[in-house]
Amino acid sequence: MAELTDYSRLCIHTITTKPLTLQEAVEAYEAADVAGITVWREPVESSGLAESVKVLEDSSLEVGSLCRGGFFPAIDSEGRQSAIYDYRQAIR
Repeated sequence: MAELTDYSRLCIHTITTKPLTLQEAVEAYEAADVAGITVWREPVESSGLAESVKVLEDSSLEVGSLCRGGFFPAIDSEGRQSAIYDYRQAIR
């Protein structure tokens, strides 16, 4: 089996390399010649939106998406509405 060495079309989710910070993930992916990143909400929340945008804009990585939305598990209607509100805020 041939060894995979071309990562030019690879995009890694930040959840895959948890607990790296967004900055650490960007540095690690760039060092491995990975072309893209899918950012989960947690690293953005940890770093703050402005800092996260700066880190990503200063990188060579293509951002595929902001991930982790659309899951609304809850025991009751109030919990479900709270989750829906949370995801709407994330979209904004």
